[in-house]
Amino acid sequence: MVHRSHSGKPRSCQVESRYWAKGLIQNGIDVQLVCYESILRSRSNSGLLSKFKGYDAYRYADQCLGKVIDAYRPDLVLVFCRRILGPKTIQTIRTFAPGVPIVGRDIDAWPNTSSERTYIGAECDKMIVTDAGDWMEHYSQIGVPHVAFFPVPCDPDIHRPYPRNPKLGADVLFTGKLNHSGGCDPDRLDILHRLKTFPNGKLYGTFDKNTIYGIQCYEAYSNSKIVLSINAENNISRYHSDRLTAAVSCGSLVLAKEVPQSELLFRDREHLRYFKDADHFFELVEYYLRKEEERDSISLAGMHHCHKEFNPARMARLLLDFVTTDTYDADWGRVL
Repeated sequence: MVHRSHSGKPRSCQVESRYWAKGLIQNGIDVQLVCYESILRSRSNSGLLSKFKGYDAYRYADQCLGKVIDAYRPDLVLVFCRRILGPKTIQTIRTFAPGVPIVGRDIDAWPNTSSERTYIGAECDKMIVTDAGDWMEHYSQIGVPHVAFFPVPCDPDIHRPYPRNPKLGADVLFTGKLNHSGGCDPDRLDILHRLKTFPNGKLYGTFDKNTIYGIQCYEAYSNSKIVLSINAENNISRYHSDRLTAAVSCGSLVLAKEVPQSELLFRDREHLRYFKDADHFFELVEYYLRKEEERDSISLAGMHHCHKEFNPARMARLLLDFVTTDTYDADWGRVL
């Protein structure tokens, strides 16, 4: 598994490749992790990716990766760090692991605007993505033989309720940026500006406010009555950021901006609540802050559903099915 890492930092437990590695191990698969980013940083005097010495660093990283593959002899290679791979990294993998399937993972929005992601993705045998719409179809159109929708897994061992901590709790909580360079849903901007002055509302990472990472982030979800989940883009089928599964899994009542076919993932009024626009969001906030019993009932059902449906072991089994049969069986699934 070729991935990025934030080893030694609080956010290391939020790296998605960790959940997939855990799930594969739970399914009896031996996993070897290779942090391509760390190898690149080792070629930089400052340790910054922006400071490494171009193709020499890529060539060195590819050589190191090739040695690991040659010694380990994998049956499958998963690639989780496509933004920073070198131009010949996939070719290197094929040289040292001929005939072994290479599966790329893309969790970010707007892959069609990134030449690096498109180029690396086109060289993979399969892609697994976090949408079932236009971005998924982008990879199929550029020639990836098999593309499948896989939402971000949750890990019930860390995505769970935590003891009460008034310092982290809020009536309404949001973690994330105000907007993104690729664009932003106007409802997101409207809601976050209005939440800025909301009584007992907390915004982390927005308006230059402090960010929280790792377990502290999950504690904040768990200690908040309502968590907002809204993507920068909300017109793509089944697309949600990792915020959705993490917050639902922590036992929070999540109010999520509705995207096409959202109900295939979580059912409205049963696992969470979907809202259509900013005004609808604040109507739901006002209602559920008054309805504690109803709020707790939905959040508990959502947590149990997420832990059952999207846990690492189950998601890894579905991934292995996709790798070996080109398809998998899930109510929310889609394969091209």
